[in-house]
Amino acid sequence: MGCAMMGAKFRGVVLVVPWLAASVACAVGEGGSGATIGSASLGSGAEASATAPTTMDPGDSSGDPSATSIGSEDSAATDPSMTGPTSVSDSSGETTDSATTGTASGPPVTCGDGVVDPGEGCDDGDDDDGDECPSSCQAAVCGDGFVYAGVEQCDDGNVDNADACVGSCVAAVCGDGFVRIGTEQCDDGNGDNSDACPGSCSNASCGDGFVYAGVEQCDDGGAAGGDGCSALCTNECGNPGGGALTAENGVGTGTLYCYDAGDSTETRAQKACESHFGVGACCLIPGGYSGLQYGQCNADGYAGTIHWHPDFHPDGHCEPFYVPGDVVSPGWCGVVTGSFLD
Repeated sequence: MGCAMMGAKFRGVVLVVPWLAASVACAVGEGGSGATIGSASLGSGAEASATAPTTMDPGDSSGDPSATSIGSEDSAATDPSMTGPTSVSDSSGETTDSATTGTASGPPVTCGDGVVDPGEGCDDGDDDDGDECPSSCQAAVCGDGFVYAGVEQCDDGNVDNADACVGSCVAAVCGDGFVRIGTEQCDDGNGDNSDACPGSCSNASCGDGFVYAGVEQCDDGGAAGGDGCSALCTNECGNPGGGALTAENGVGTGTLYCYDAGDSTETRAQKACESHFGVGACCLIPGGYSGLQYGQCNADGYAGTIHWHPDFHPDGHCEPFYVPGDVVSPGWCGVVTGSFLD
C-alpha cells in the first residue's frame, strides 16, 4: 500500500528521528506485515500509543515491539555521527543552547566593591573622588574630572589651557604662560614689565605705569603732563618753563630738567633740584660748607636729603672731594648718584 499504509498503522505517533528523514524506505506489504525504517523493524503489532513522542533505536533489528521505545532516552547520543546541537533545560524551564553558550560567568563587575575586576585600574572600595582611586575605578590622572587632593589644584576634565583650570591641573594665574580667555589680554610667562606684555597680563600701553622698552621714554601711570612725563609717555621737564634744553637731573630716576643755554652751573644746579622737589622748593643749604650746594629748602644734609653741587668740594672736608655737577645723597658727605651736567 506504500507510505499511506504506514501512516495508517502509526496514526497519531510522532517519530523523533529527523536525522533519518532523507533515508526512510517505505516497504509496507499487503496486510501491513511490517515497516522497515533504516535498520529498525516494526512488527505488525507495533500499534503505538499517541500519547508520547517515539524514539526508535536504529541499532535494534530484532523486530520486537520493545525495540520501539516510547519516551525513552535518545540512543542517538551514543553515536557521534548522529549527534547535533543539544539543549539543556535548567530548573526554571529556560533552555540554553550548548553550541552558543560558554562557561557560567561570575557576578556582574561592580566598581567600588573593593575587588579589582577586569576593566578596572583600581578599586579601593570607597566612593572618594579625591584619592588616588576615584569612583571611576581608574587611577587618578590630571584631566579625569576629579580633583586629586594634595596633588591637583583643580581638574575640569579637559586639557583647555585657556580656561580657569589649565591642562596641568593648576589654577590659571597671570604669568603662567597661558592666556585665559575673558580675563587676560596676554600672558608671556615672564615677569618682565618692560616688554609687550607686562606683569599685569594686559597689553602694554602708555599710562600703565610700566616703561615699554624701545617704545616709551617714560610712564608714570598718569595721563597728565607737566610732571616730567607727558601724556604721550615722552620725557618732559620736571621743572616746566625752565628753558628750551633738557638734561637728566642726576638723581638716577631718569627725570629731566629744563634749562637755557646761557645758564650758569649754579643756576642749572637749582633747576635740576627743582625738577625733583618742585619749582621754588630748592635753596642753597646753610651750614657745613654753606653756599656750595643746592637742596630742598629748610632741610639739612642728613639722611634722606639730596644735594646738587655747582662747585668743587672744599679741601679739608669729608671725602670724597666732589666736583661741579655731582649730585650727592645724603647731602653731607654722601654717595654720588649722578651728575646734572651730563
